[in-house]
Amino acid sequence: MAKNIIKKPLNERIARYREFAGYSQATAAKELGMKVGTYGRLEREGNPSPELLMRMSVLFNVNVNVLLFGEEYDAGKEEKKFEEQQKVFTRLN
Repeated sequence: MAKNIIKKPLNERIARYREFAGYSQATAAKELGMKVGTYGRLEREGNPSPELLMRMSVLFNVNVNVLLFGEEYDAGKEEKKFEEQQKVFTRLN
């Protein structure tokens, strides 16, 4: 579903995932407790606070990392990277 928006800027990913979730700007704004104009500016500028970004990820049912970075986040893959980094660090010390 998201492959065509992976490399888009944050504001465009926010808009697309809102649309995928079936929300209008007005409904998303209401659910997030903000004015429609404020929400519209957020989709134009893409500068949500960390708290708002988390709330949007819950509302749109998408991982916050997908909103931020535009790619699927795999916790297992990240854990493996961390373990490899720890091994390298241990060998260096």
